[in-house]
Amino acid sequence: MDHKSLIVELKSMAELQASEMGLEVVAVRSKKSGGNHIVEVLLYREGGLSLDDCADFSRAFGDSMEEKNIIDSKYSLEVGSPGLDWPIKTDDDLRRVVGKKLEAKLYSAVDGKKMIVGELQSYDEQTVILSSDGIEVSIERDKIARLTQAIFI
Repeated sequence: MDHKSLIVELKSMAELQASEMGLEVVAVRSKKSGGNHIVEVLLYREGGLSLDDCADFSRAFGDSMEEKNIIDSKYSLEVGSPGLDWPIKTDDDLRRVVGKKLEAKLYSAVDGKKMIVGELQSYDEQTVILSSDGIEVSIERDKIARLTQAIFI
């Protein structure tokens, strides 16, 4: 099975397992490292993902992978959440962070700024609207170089 087909199959299996557990699949990645295959599944749950969620998913998904013998070599399965620095790109990513503080790094300045930090108010196919210092700023999505959750120290 080629790499692209493997990812499609793994994602389909992961989404089925996740939905049964009230979880959502954010991403499925696969790579080879030193002769071993590494499969990474990133999950989301409203209100947060627990270690028990990850362990339960890992056991169930690992069993499903073994049953279907989807990878015929030695592999490792890594299950976790995407983390605060996960790039926000898709509508699903945006849906998960409505109401949270985001950091938008821009290709070109909007209102004289190349970086805007604000709470995500809404979004559509073309724009993202952040509330920054009480002012709503509309940013065209194609002007955003990188969008992540804001991390404050």
